[in-house]
Amino acid sequence: SQPLCLQLGQPSPPQIRQLISSSNPGSTNGKKPGRSLTLISFCMKRINIVCAIDDNYVPLCGIMLTSLFESNPGCYFSVYVLTKGLKDVNKARLNSIFDRNPEVYHGEINICEIDDSVIKEIPVRLHRHYNFTIFYRFLIADILPEDVDRVLYLDCDILVRGDISELYDIDLTDIAVAACPEHDGELGHMQEERVAHYTDN
Repeated sequence: SQPLCLQLGQPSPPQIRQLISSSNPGSTNGKKPGRSLTLISFCMKRINIVCAIDDNYVPLCGIMLTSLFESNPGCYFSVYVLTKGLKDVNKARLNSIFDRNPEVYHGEINICEIDDSVIKEIPVRLHRHYNFTIFYRFLIADILPEDVDRVLYLDCDILVRGDISELYDIDLTDIAVAACPEHDGELGHMQEERVAHYTDN
């Protein structure tokens, strides 16, 4: 899985932005996030994270975010979840992550409801393990609030085991997108105890 860092510029034409649904009360749609900010939060390094999921990927997303928060306790994360029709129970599960360790986990979850009609026109064959959520990342610049000028896109099938500040702060002068290639080496099995550290049994 490849992290994707974006330096956001001018918004896309109105006809594209209109494809983003504003009917979901959980969507940010450029409004102030619902989670309150404390004075301590304002003093923290702020990092914008984006991920794209459906209901099936909520458990993996929760594990990824938990590992991110555990490994970066001094940061405040604005997490933008790109999705369509996510069940309320799963929205609540994601928001409850912060309650597990409020002294260490700092941030907010913003649910961004997607109108994927434009994506369905993409002439591609989807693998049985994938669906249209993998294309939501292409709409990041059209979905997020205009005051968000940089984001780090993370797939949900990863564990964050260190400080991501250096990656997030990579120089993107005159560059719109930075990405790393998929590792094509021999795939190993993650040790069970590493995964268990970030899961709620």
